[in-house]
Amino acid sequence: MKRNCRKTAMLLGMCLFISGGCADGGDRKESQEKVSAESGNLAESEELAEGYKEIYEEAKKDDTLHTKEVISQIIETLGEEGCCAVDSENRINMTNADTAEKFCETAQNGEEGACSLFQVTDEGGFIRYDLLSQDGKMEVKRSNVSWTAEGEPVAEQVDAYTAEAWNYTEKGYLFLELARPAGFDGPSGHTAMRMAPLEEELRQWNERCILPVGYGGNNLFLTDWDSKSLQKLCLYDLYEPFYEMKYGEEKAFDAKVGTKEYEIPAEEFEPVLETFLPVDKSLLQMEKGYDPVEDCYLYRQRGQYDIGGNPDTPYPEVVACEKEEDGTILLTVDAVWKKGNTDRAFTHMVRIGLKEDGTFSYLSNQIVPSEDNQLPSYIPRLTDEEWEEYYSYLQPNLFVNRLI
Repeated sequence: MKRNCRKTAMLLGMCLFISGGCADGGDRKESQEKVSAESGNLAESEELAEGYKEIYEEAKKDDTLHTKEVISQIIETLGEEGCCAVDSENRINMTNADTAEKFCETAQNGEEGACSLFQVTDEGGFIRYDLLSQDGKMEVKRSNVSWTAEGEPVAEQVDAYTAEAWNYTEKGYLFLELARPAGFDGPSGHTAMRMAPLEEELRQWNERCILPVGYGGNNLFLTDWDSKSLQKLCLYDLYEPFYEMKYGEEKAFDAKVGTKEYEIPAEEFEPVLETFLPVDKSLLQMEKGYDPVEDCYLYRQRGQYDIGGNPDTPYPEVVACEKEEDGTILLTVDAVWKKGNTDRAFTHMVRIGLKEDGTFSYLSNQIVPSEDNQLPSYIPRLTDEEWEEYYSYLQPNLFVNRLI
């Protein structure tokens, strides 16, 4: 079956030349050829999904479809069939990337070419991009494969469009932009796929230290700071991501996000922050919100009025790692921004300190100066007055609720 993906590229190339067309009968023939090619692509996609059905069924039963391990298995299986496949978050190297890179170079030169790219989702299906390049333009036919309740793959055509903008970067990213009308609040029209491989060591640093925090809802990586200027950080923003990093699960709350204030005991709150930052109790207890009488921290989740991230927020990618003489690790991180069609919205340097118990601590962050930097805005938490204005009607007589 390995010939299938290459055969599709040939069919796409045929469609490209057919589009020159002739009048009347030529137009009908062109239409028939296109319908035939699209039907063939959908049938091929279903056949490809059948090829990893056993993986899907096992992961579905174990509720592990969303895990990186399972997505890697699916990508590897598609790769064995000759497909250029990657995950939807670019956390795994693309298979057969040389084919995709060659196509992008061809397109960048304004030449005619065709290629199919597969983006595996965390539901066990994939989005398929059939691309045609000509005269600097990029034609996109997008389809997807999902699974029925009975466990059968179904391929459907999603849309076809000429990319409003597209960009193939030096780092090996392809960005595609679907034009959206002003005020559109549906799914993003931006796609990013990394084709050039990234060293596994860099991916591991990213997975361990940078991705779990990211750029949404906190300013850990959005401002310059070190151990002497921790006051620049909002430590409350870091409690939830640090909690999940420390304990391997999300912090459980008993109300809709943002609508409730909790008393979190100091013995629970402080170790979470102390694990990942060079802080101690004396510094934490100077933070607004610490109650010395109850020895607890008054904590509110971010809610709809101060939500700190959205699908258009950039995501981090570690691109270099250096071990310093003092034993610390210096990570160079690029912010990949789909909406901006760029793999380097800004760059920052994160210093990590390794501990004997296997944990690590963030020691500093520095934004690399550049006129091209496009940092996402940091949204501060609601003030006490703002929070009470928005949420007091839910708890008119009691603003503080103990989390047990």
